[in-house]
Amino acid sequence: MPAGVSLNTTTGVLSGTPTALAAAAGYTVTASNTGGSTTATVTIAVVDVAPSALTYSANPVTYTKGTAIANNTPSSSGGAVVSYAVSPALPAGLSLNTSTGVISGTPTAAAAAAGYTVTATNTGGSTTATVTITVTDPTPTTMTTPTSSLNPSTYGQSVTFSTTVSGAGGTPTGSVTFYDNGASLGSATLVSGSASLATTGVQAGTRSITAVYSGDSQFAGSTSGALTQTVNKATTTTSVTLTPLQQQYSDVQTMEATVSVPGAAQSVTFKVGAVVLGTAPVDQVTGKATLSPQLLGAVGIGVKIVTAQFNIVSPNYTVSNATRSTTINREDAAPFTYSGPGTLTRVGGQVTMTVNVADIADGNRGDVGNMTVAFINRGTGATIGTATVVPTGDHTTGTATLTWTASAGAITIGFSATNYYIRNNTADNVGITIN
Repeated sequence: MPAGVSLNTTTGVLSGTPTALAAAAGYTVTASNTGGSTTATVTIAVVDVAPSALTYSANPVTYTKGTAIANNTPSSSGGAVVSYAVSPALPAGLSLNTSTGVISGTPTAAAAAAGYTVTATNTGGSTTATVTITVTDPTPTTMTTPTSSLNPSTYGQSVTFSTTVSGAGGTPTGSVTFYDNGASLGSATLVSGSASLATTGVQAGTRSITAVYSGDSQFAGSTSGALTQTVNKATTTTSVTLTPLQQQYSDVQTMEATVSVPGAAQSVTFKVGAVVLGTAPVDQVTGKATLSPQLLGAVGIGVKIVTAQFNIVSPNYTVSNATRSTTINREDAAPFTYSGPGTLTRVGGQVTMTVNVADIADGNRGDVGNMTVAFINRGTGATIGTATVVPTGDHTTGTATLTWTASAGAITIGFSATNYYIRNNTADNVGITIN
């Protein structure tokens, strides 16, 4: 028997309360006594209580095209509803949940008032309710061109943009988004049809400021005309420091450039004259860029101008390159050494002498190719001649060779480093005989 139904085995009576639904089925009952038995088939189906009194929370109802509706929820009496159906089809954009009966969605087209019959069904039967739905177009709105509290302005200054939204039959609500050349600056809530936004985010240049109203359940969205906002670049200050302020050729000098607004530039290229020493990134917190180059190559000696050239400059700022004067002194040369013969023989009246040179052995050695050597007659103090240095190996050592017309006799020769180097010490003197 179906659940909840029982047979009295003495009287044959079927009784009880069905507790579960059951499809129609035949049940054979056998009646017996001492003389025999007989049977009868009883067909039993257990169905639900039919639903009744179907209603909807909002009926009749008017919706606005393009605005999501609040869920319209059904209620009913009787048995539990198994499924829902609607006829005719709901307005475009709306749908009926066939399990819950909820009507939801966003209408996409206007529709005249019409009745839509919803049928709620279970195994016991069905009931219906007619929901009257109207979909209207939103009321058009107009917007004023935004006004500016400060025009022209300077980048970083706070500027307030304002607009009003109006429409027939009421006051629009919701929000307005302001745009700078198409990029959102932020949104403001309408108060009595007006919206204002204070911002520091407008980029430098000639900017087009517009406002867009998103619409509400009654009013359509709209876009304003464009306001031309002039935003001047913000100025910055820059500087460069050198440590030490005076340095020898080939030694390291620390250069630090600073911009007053850290985000105004991304890197700095340091130069001495036209010679590029290197590029360092700008710290985006401190605004500082630091480089510690070795003063080599064509930087030369004497009073020089170091330039900090700021790169990848933000279009919102004016950034000037910074300069600082520095003095690059001659590098110390190591003692000169002579390893040639003590007697030089003239050939065609001339002799040739070669002396060994080297950069002083410190932590930042230079290129002796930038050294010239003067050969000096220590007896008279006269310069015999000047020779360029031919570097060897890593260019920290080399040789200087001079050929000159000489007279026979003994002579003491000294050496003086010139150009990028300095040394003139009698301890390096060499005595030779010329024949």
